[in-house]
Amino acid sequence: MNFGILKSKIEEKLTSAYSTNTLNEEIKLFKKIVLNNPNVSKAYHIYNELSKNKGFNKKFAEDFVNECVDLFSKVNISKKSISQINDWTKGIVCENQYKEIDTVLGKNTLVIENIINSKNSIINNLTKEELKSNIINLPLEKIIEMVNSNLKNYLSELNESDLTQVKKYLTFPQNEIVKRFEVLSEMVVEKLETMLVESDDETKVKINQTINKIKSEKIDSLSLIMLKNLNESL
Repeated sequence: MNFGILKSKIEEKLTSAYSTNTLNEEIKLFKKIVLNNPNVSKAYHIYNELSKNKGFNKKFAEDFVNECVDLFSKVNISKKSISQINDWTKGIVCENQYKEIDTVLGKNTLVIENIINSKNSIINNLTKEELKSNIINLPLEKIIEMVNSNLKNYLSELNESDLTQVKKYLTFPQNEIVKRFEVLSEMVVEKLETMLVESDDETKVKINQTINKIKSEKIDSLSLIMLKNLNESL
């Protein structure tokens, strides 16, 4: 079973939901089909862990991969669960972002060299340091402009590389999104209010607009992403 292509389609499905204004509906289906299904959820988590940069030393990374292989071998995803995912993501065409993990976990090849090469690639990735920032650096003026515009337009300005950074936020539970947003909004508003003192009249107007927008904003994954970006740019 190539779970990697299923996971890639799921991520593409959630990302594209912004442009079709169906995110809330898709998140509910994601929770039902993926998160609330023990075996699918375990597989999803294992693939997530193997695709990250963790800064492990090589020996620990090798042990980590071996442990994941063992855990995945005990995951039994039913045909019904696979069918549900395929039905949900029907029509989604995307590249498999997890080919090497499929090769190692699924053992879907008889070419031993390919398995070893893919395993080494995963190990090398696990030994890389985790990126400190998951958000694209943008000028403050640009972010303020985006915060004060229709949030849906934000996604249309991102390229494929940027979109991969957005995907992780799509699977956050709503209570986690709200908690993070509340903390960040207090920090950002405080920074913006400090900036008001030394700003010219035109900038003060924009800053006040931004503050009001933050306070009245609907809290969801995208607003959290933009708020985090703004906080890191101030």
